Amino acid sequence: MDVITRYFCEGAARIPREGRRATPATVVTPVRDESVPAGGFRVHYREDEVLVEHSDAAGLQAGLDMVEVLAEDESFTQALEVADAPLMETRSYLLDVSGDRIPTWDSFVRLVDVMERLRLNQLELRVGHAFTYVGHEDVWEGTSPLTAGQLKRLASLCDAHGVRLVCAIEPLTHWERWLALPAYRNRAELPDGRVDDRGEHHPPSELAATPSNAHFAGGLVAELLHAQGSGLLNVGGHATTELGLGRSMARVERRGLAEVY
Repeated sequence: MDVITRYFCEGAARIPREGRRATPATVVTPVRDESVPAGGFRVHYREDEVLVEHSDAAGLQAGLDMVEVLAEDESFTQALEVADAPLMETRSYLLDVSGDRIPTWDSFVRLVDVMERLRLNQLELRVGHAFTYVGHEDVWEGTSPLTAGQLKRLASLCDAHGVRLVCAIEPLTHWERWLALPAYRNRAELPDGRVDDRGEHHPPSELAATPSNAHFAGGLVAELLHAQGSGLLNVGGHATTELGLGRSMARVERRGLAEVY
């Protein structure tokens, strides 16, 4: 936890001040100060009063967490000033649930709590097929997918802890479960799959780069955005192994693999 926090933040250096440290009876007073960076704090930890200077709710919570840390640390006796602020505005954790391993609600609660303590402020959830997309029941049936209601509930949980929920989608790769079904096979770059250099056959896994597939993926994105509520999406660029080998071969020959990708 300490390593991750230091990576995202200034490091919370402790500066000794005149006087003695706070006691359990010392009053903790939040002070709004617009000069404190967003998400940051200044804690004046002294016997007569503990001041937590902040400019927003995230900074106040982080400052109060620091007060708790100082109260439990018996290695010092003098008054201290501790200041800290995030180095990056967005501090994300990406969780991939597309492999049919959906966390329980209690696991999500614990995850968001840990994220708050680590001062991470964005949970990116790669759902893949594990969402109840309307009209695509044959894809997610039997996978215990997240429902729109569950995603909204998770978004509310995140919001209460200063975390933003953002769904993530891979527009080209990891469509194996979809493309294994006859109804979606014609969307594949290689409908019959591919054979690698070792002679092993791999089923189709990537969407062909076509306007029709862009519209198709866009419809799925719209459902996710409506459920999560934040209006943001992480569009992944995971490595492709099939692009240019099937339906997009002619385009790649004309324009080059990088441009088509």
